Amino acid sequence: MTASGASRPEKHRLRWTALVAIAALIVLVLIHRFGLPLFDGIEGTTLDARFKLRGTLPAPTDVVIVAVDERTLAEVGRWPLPRAQIAAAVDKLQQLGARSVGLDLLLSEREGASDGITLSVGDLALRDSLMRQGRAVLAMAALLELSATAGQKTLDDLATLGYRVVSRPASGGFEPPRAPGALLPIEPFRHAAIVGHVNLAPDRTGAQRSFQPAIAIGDVLIPAFAVQLARLQMGLGENEIALSLDGQLQLGDRRIPLDNDLSMPIDYYGPAGSIATVSLADLMAGKVPADAIAGRAVLLGGTALGLGDRSITPFARELPGVEVLATITANLLHGPRLLRTGALRAWEFAAILLLAGMTWITANLRNPRLALIATLGVALIWPIVTTFAFTQFNLWLNMAVPTFAAVMTAAIVLLGRVGQELRLRREAERQRGNLARYMPPSMAEQMASQEQPGFYEREQLAAILFVDLAGFTRLSERRSPGETADFLKAFHGRLEAVVLAHGGVIEQFAGDGAMVIFGLPQPKPEDPVSALACTRSLIAALARWHPELRPRGGLHFGPVAMARLGGAAQSQLAAAGDIVNVASRLEAFAKTKGAAIAASDAAMRAVAAAGREDLLAGFTVLADQPIPGREGRITVWVAPMAALLDAAGA
Repeated sequence: MTASGASRPEKHRLRWTALVAIAALIVLVLIHRFGLPLFDGIEGTTLDARFKLRGTLPAPTDVVIVAVDERTLAEVGRWPLPRAQIAAAVDKLQQLGARSVGLDLLLSEREGASDGITLSVGDLALRDSLMRQGRAVLAMAALLELSATAGQKTLDDLATLGYRVVSRPASGGFEPPRAPGALLPIEPFRHAAIVGHVNLAPDRTGAQRSFQPAIAIGDVLIPAFAVQLARLQMGLGENEIALSLDGQLQLGDRRIPLDNDLSMPIDYYGPAGSIATVSLADLMAGKVPADAIAGRAVLLGGTALGLGDRSITPFARELPGVEVLATITANLLHGPRLLRTGALRAWEFAAILLLAGMTWITANLRNPRLALIATLGVALIWPIVTTFAFTQFNLWLNMAVPTFAAVMTAAIVLLGRVGQELRLRREAERQRGNLARYMPPSMAEQMASQEQPGFYEREQLAAILFVDLAGFTRLSERRSPGETADFLKAFHGRLEAVVLAHGGVIEQFAGDGAMVIFGLPQPKPEDPVSALACTRSLIAALARWHPELRPRGGLHFGPVAMARLGGAAQSQLAAAGDIVNVASRLEAFAKTKGAAIAASDAAMRAVAAAGREDLLAGFTVLADQPIPGREGRITVWVAPMAALLDAAGA
């Protein structure tokens, strides 16, 4: 349906629904840009479903976890682990041929009582082990707010820990998250190993879906723990990794696109245990074979439930934090399969506008069923596209917001259509009420519900009845105008009651007379029968009501033309043709014969053909009768008032 072919109410509805939809789209675009917990939650749920639809994947074998599990804690008997125990584990990993080691442990304080200068035996052992290993990464934690916490460092302490190569675009560029300070490993450990942040900020739903390759503290951009471990595993120097603030991380010759907040999505392989894991207790007991460790990147961290380091992921409600870090490391080492970038967000923005526009068009289709089917089809397009993009091309496109744009637009149009329908129904009821004051309910119903009723401009069979009150002029001379009007109202009321009871339509009232049509809104085979039965009942009822008057009726049946007659501003429904003229003349003919009813032979034969000979009782057939004002002669059936009253039981 086009706007040019729409009615004024329809154009009004299209206009205001379009304005409301545009306003809602502006809000939705802002939500897409800045996020909203509700939509983030919905998107997270759909993303989890896409992960599960894609299924689990075999994790790379070059990343291994050495877990501080429940059995380890039971054997060691304490947490945090003694530094000597950690040192022994690092030495054991070196002996087994680990290529790189990452300690997911915060070593921000010296062990035991210390004067701040002298290291404990355990700290010395761990420092020496880290130096012997040569490829070790230690964890630091960026602080969201400064406090007097021990281990909090000034910006000068961080100066050597940041990315060596940072590319800043001439204008614009993205900014990583910022923190005012950090908990760092103690200085002796920092000289024996490199440092990376282990901050894993969950999204607004509490799930861990992405990580930050860098966190800004002052002017220093601190690399992530997994980035540093992947660098060591790949044998890259500090100058061979780079962060570009236009949305890119470089590891050697590998370029990894980042999102607008410089984050990278985490491509999970499956539930807990997907990354190869061995117990620290087994490692120290010599039960871990060298081929399980040699040449691999090894992460040492806690997995015991009591340690509380847990993350929500698509495959697990509680994945140990060290396994999240191991997953990120594996993603970096083998190239990220899952991508979410600023370019994809641009496609999402285009999808919001396109889906909203398509939905607005389909929801406004004239055919409601077609509109529903087409709109549902449009609403399903984006979920199908995003699911296919994820499972086949590892692209994370936001499903929630563009899909909601289609649903929201459909809802706005639906509310508009419902509102317009309610208004049209109220208007139809109002028109029906107005029309019912001037015509029968069946006619009023059709005229109120159709823009161009089917009974206009057509030829059909109809029975025409003219009714008149002889003696009315003499009676009105003795009454005041008000009394005359009251009398006519009473007459018209009685006439209407009888006519409507027999299915007739009063075409017009003319003072003390009326013209009645049988055959509207649609012609029926029983129209002649209804017309004659109505004529008999009506004449008898009027005679009983006011004996001083002599009601007369003229009845004819045949083809007429139904047309809307009148001018451009005012018109009326009317029956035209010789049948109407003859019916009018028959009413006058009845007066000349002293009869109450004069009916044409065509009308009476139609009644007889319908098997209602009982309605012919009391009539006399007059053949070859001239009709005043009309050439030719016809057969007329006449009935005196006495015969009608006797038949009616009066």
